[in-house]
Amino acid sequence: FSPALRVHDRSHWVRMFSFLGQGFGVPSFAPKAYAAHWRTPNAAYQALFDLIDTFNQNLVQNSQAINIPTLVFIDPADELVSAEYLTEMVGVFDLSHWQINEVHKDKNAGTWFHHVTIDEHAMGKQTWQQMTQKITAFLR
Repeated sequence: FSPALRVHDRSHWVRMFSFLGQGFGVPSFAPKAYAAHWRTPNAAYQALFDLIDTFNQNLVQNSQAINIPTLVFIDPADELVSAEYLTEMVGVFDLSHWQINEVHKDKNAGTWFHHVTIDEHAMGKQTWQQMTQKITAFLR
């Protein structure tokens, strides 16, 4: 669900706060029902960027080791993760076992935040049903 393996270029702006220390945090824009804290510490963003760097190194060195059956759901309007970059990555590195599924929130979804794609409340009943059908088929 919205894997942060390819983030928007604009998502890197949080690095400018690194001089304030690992404990400083950027206010979270996630809906309260989904946010563990009211802010995300610099340390968490640094861990994310380190993870992306490690993933990219492994991808370049041996993309076929990462080419395992993988089902990805991403909203094209995701505020953090770029659906375009993810799709491009799958093509460039010939990740033929990866399935990228663009999902769009129903009009009646319980949250406006597009990065949250993990349940019926966030996606809306119809979209969540479609997602769970794809998950069930994938696991079979």
